[in-house]
Amino acid sequence: MKEEDATAICMGCFKGPKIKPTNLFHFAIACRTLLKKWGIKEMSKYFGVTEYQIRQIDKINDLDPALKKLAKESHSGIEMFYHMWRLREPKRSQVAKIVQDMKSDDIRTLMHFIRKNPSLPVLECKALLDKTKPEQVSLLVLPLDKNTYDDLRQSAKKSKLKVHDYAIKILRDKNVRAQ
Repeated sequence: MKEEDATAICMGCFKGPKIKPTNLFHFAIACRTLLKKWGIKEMSKYFGVTEYQIRQIDKINDLDPALKKLAKESHSGIEMFYHMWRLREPKRSQVAKIVQDMKSDDIRTLMHFIRKNPSLPVLECKALLDKTKPEQVSLLVLPLDKNTYDDLRQSAKKSKLKVHDYAIKILRDKNVRAQ
């Protein structure tokens, strides 16, 4: 890659919007090109970013081809690929399958679990992460005619439950039977 092209790519990616004008793989190649010519201190000054940020992007170049392909397809952000670089195989491949659609905070937490518990399998670390996340709640509003609501309220009263709790119980029971 030519120095001028690398400079333009890095300028657009370091200083631009969160959605980058190029994929992370090309950004990493541009970063490596300038690192070889300028050095990390000069790049840091020129682009107004930390040396750590430059190192994170550059590590994408050191990943195996499958992960470089993910970076080329822009499946996730710089931080995910940096954390992937820090793992050894075979965990790296296992994690790559899991983290593609995860948020940065969740990736960071998962990587923390993996590094702090090296003997645990990746899926168990993912289960630990899932336990730390609050349960998502969805709201369902149903218009009911008066008779249906009264029947539901009477049944809830007989079960010594609130209408809301009784309705959830009915839905869960039907879901269990459907499976």
